[in-house]
Amino acid sequence: MRGTRGQAEVPRDDVPGDDPDKPRENHRAIHGIDVIISVHGLENEGDRLYRHFIGKLYAEESDAIRLMKYSSIYNELEHTIDKCEDLMNAIESIVLKQS
Repeated sequence: MRGTRGQAEVPRDDVPGDDPDKPRENHRAIHGIDVIISVHGLENEGDRLYRHFIGKLYAEESDAIRLMKYSSIYNELEHTIDKCEDLMNAIESIVLKQS
């Protein structure tokens, strides 16, 4: 078991309730990885939709003001989705370090 500064390392066979003959599964970590994977998939879908709607906007919109408004809105939404993925990457790093 990894120790941190100021804490003693405890050998694995001294951990109460830890049976080395049984496979260890951390259900919360497994669920966390599933959530992370789904967020990455959603971010990819968000990118796809962003490209689709930006392309459609520039192809079909003739009013420059509306084009700028909707382009700005789509850019902010895409940026927000990217930030959600950045957060999930940070959480994924923490989960992997703790497992």
